[in-house]
Amino acid sequence: VTRIKIESNIVSFNSTIGTFDNSRKWTKVIQHLSDMAQCKVKCNTHTFCNSTSACGEWKQALKLLDSMALTEFEPNTIAFKAALNAYTQFGEWEKALVLHRVK
Repeated sequence: VTRIKIESNIVSFNSTIGTFDNSRKWTKVIQHLSDMAQCKVKCNTHTFCNSTSACGEWKQALKLLDSMALTEFEPNTIAFKAALNAYTQFGEWEKALVLHRVK
């Protein structure tokens, strides 16, 4: 097996995080976000949206939305939709309604 070293950049991180979409492997997403910070790779809107979609717990999705608000990126429709999906998957539809009103 030949191993290839891939440069750590926004595209490689976003692609990796995107593979976790809907897989509920949010712990791996959190690890990748931490790795991005260590490599001094800045998150972008795609990073947050992919990360929020991959969250298997609504609390984690909301934390990611909050952290997105602390950056230069505004949570967009895709990020809110991912958070709403996380809420509804776990029967937290009342919280989803509140988030919808905040948007």
